[in-house]
Amino acid sequence: MNKGDYGYMNYYKKKHIIATLIYAAIITVLFLLAHIVTVKIVILVCYVCAVVLVLPGAKHAVAVIVVLPYHTMDEQSIEDLDEHTRELEYGIAVYDVTLASEEGIMYAPYLYLTKGRIYCLVLNITAKTSLDSVKQYLSKILIDAGLVMDIVMVHNISEMNKLLEEMEDDSETNMELLNKTKEQILIYNV
Repeated sequence: MNKGDYGYMNYYKKKHIIATLIYAAIITVLFLLAHIVTVKIVILVCYVCAVVLVLPGAKHAVAVIVVLPYHTMDEQSIEDLDEHTRELEYGIAVYDVTLASEEGIMYAPYLYLTKGRIYCLVLNITAKTSLDSVKQYLSKILIDAGLVMDIVMVHNISEMNKLLEEMEDDSETNMELLNKTKEQILIYNV
């Protein structure tokens, strides 16, 4: 599964939870083995290996902790959003975008990129991550890449459905530019 695909957030969490459990199991086995074995060199090797494995295991654990509050939107909600854009040839839907910034984690379960505009759905608003802060951060990402697009922020699914329903196809849309924009945004995705 790739960044930007539907279900990526749940896949990302699952992948890192499994990795964390595997590292924890290996480290535990190494410590137990060090207590069972009587050969000094084997004991030292077990301890050194266990200590060396703590850092990559911690990396996976931190990845899980950071994104734990965020979940892929339910299939029905995504189906409702996609229903409005399915017939459009000149636009790109991007799912499960999680951007990490100094202000905190910013999660947008759905973005739709079209000619000169990004429609961004943000559901989990906190004191640190307001709609304005997400918009500013997305703008900064785009400006740093030399891209200029209008960003429309939405905080509920019904409002996003309404915007997508009113959308019309524009054959002058530069799909190469939209793909570049998508890739630029996904660079900052976890």
